[in-house]
Amino acid sequence: MSQETEKVVSDHQAATRIYDGIIYVMHTRGGDGSVVPRYIGKSETLVKASGVLSANLKRLATDTSKFGRGTTTTHIISEISVP
Repeated sequence: MSQETEKVVSDHQAATRIYDGIIYVMHTRGGDGSVVPRYIGKSETLVKASGVLSANLKRLATDTSKFGRGTTTTHIISEISVP
């Protein structure tokens, strides 16, 4: 994940605009070891309101505590039910 984050951050700093963010999958393992997708999300490169580089992406290599959270309670992964 940190390699992909570095690509997005470097792309933003170079203003090449190749990447829009990172798509990620939150998952669990099935009884047979298979991957069971629970949530697919996208971390945006820019903060919509200000247009600056997302702090979540900027510091993801050292702080993962805020990655994968949405902006409202309906988007926060911890509140997604897992059957």
